[in-house]
Amino acid sequence: MDYTKRFLSFLIDEIIFSVMSIVLMLILSHIGILKENFNFSIIGPIIFWSLFIFKDLKGKSFGKSIFKLQIVDCQTKKTASSLKCVLRNLFYILGIFDLIFMCYHSQGRRLGDYIVGTKVIKL
Repeated sequence: MDYTKRFLSFLIDEIIFSVMSIVLMLILSHIGILKENFNFSIIGPIIFWSLFIFKDLKGKSFGKSIFKLQIVDCQTKKTASSLKCVLRNLFYILGIFDLIFMCYHSQGRRLGDYIVGTKVIKL
């Protein structure tokens, strides 16, 4: 697996969801749901991670689509279910440990992929 494409797709997704989070926070603030004295440093990451966890619902995110990558179920070799995609993304919270696992795994799978039974393939 080409780690450069995976990294770039991740980076594209990070940028997209960062912008989406900021826009959503501004909208919520503008319509009065978030008050001016509310700590944006708390709600910002919550909004970002809530969006980011659900980014691969159809087996690929916008970044993965650009680089023609797909998340598949290891057993069926078909597009991974939305539930599996969400569960695998929960492991992003492990940060560098998840990355180290991917670098040392023989198939380049993240810890989330390994536990949930998915992998990223090139289409």
